[in-house]
Amino acid sequence: MAIKFGLSLSQILQRALPQVHNCKILPCLQTRHIHKNSLHLKNKEPNQLIVRPPMFDVPEGDRNKDTFLEAVKIYTTRPGPRRSPVEFIYSALKEMEEFGVHRDLQAYNEIIDILPKGKYIPTNMFQAEFMHYPKQQQCIIDVLEQMEDNG
Repeated sequence: MAIKFGLSLSQILQRALPQVHNCKILPCLQTRHIHKNSLHLKNKEPNQLIVRPPMFDVPEGDRNKDTFLEAVKIYTTRPGPRRSPVEFIYSALKEMEEFGVHRDLQAYNEIIDILPKGKYIPTNMFQAEFMHYPKQQQCIIDVLEQMEDNG
């Protein structure tokens, strides 16, 4: 069977395997369009699905710059591999105003230092052009935007 160029994956499957395609046994083979534009990555409601790490669970009276920086330090110095630094950064950004550090440059520097240095640098032209690390890049852009908004 010759495959024509320009056919979508669902059309090819329908012609090659009509019984499997019609009974929807393989839902993972449906055609999906993936957009890697940064506008599609940014949430309309910022940080709505971010889970609050236990490091930020402190009483109301103890929420200050020292406890915020200590929470970031606990995250960066805990043993083992660090998991989900992007989610931690988003939750830290969300908690900054409650801790009163939303205008503090040192707090933003500590947050930026959470991501590893040199790991997310594009190594070739295609990585640089097509935003090879979109989640991490958008995260740091959000940090810089919050810095700009808060002065």
